[in-house]
Amino acid sequence: MLSIHGRTAKQMSKVPADWNLIGQAVQLRDSLSPSTLIVGNGDVMDRRQGEELAEKYKLDGIMIGRGVFHDPFAFAENSPWIEWKKQQKLELFAKHIQLYINMYKDHERRFEALRKFCKLYINGFDGASELRALFMETKSPQEAISLLSSNTIQYPYAKGS
Repeated sequence: MLSIHGRTAKQMSKVPADWNLIGQAVQLRDSLSPSTLIVGNGDVMDRRQGEELAEKYKLDGIMIGRGVFHDPFAFAENSPWIEWKKQQKLELFAKHIQLYINMYKDHERRFEALRKFCKLYINGFDGASELRALFMETKSPQEAISLLSSNTIQYPYAKGS
């Protein structure tokens, strides 16, 4: 199996993936080694887009990378993410952090790695920017969960209630 990214290592993610090149790799595979599986990768945002690309370029599979930083349900047939409210997003982020705690009991991965998910979850509601700034100052997963938990309380007279 080959995973084709659609751009060079030097280009990284600075330019859009070239799906026509991925299609050319499929044509080469078909003539040289038809049993080799080819998976396309690059700028795939969700399942629907991935399925369309797989069909268009006759791929055996698709990888979704950056898409999960925009929608944690990127693999779902029908993502509910756009409809989610603040409390739901923060609860899911707290669950994500708790899974991190459970997985890396001996601190094999640095807590700071979770910061790249901050904008995904803390976005699209009043006060999100300020809460992201506070999150970026947390020093431990436990502190982060505490911060998120204190921000999920629903007050009866809160703005937007």
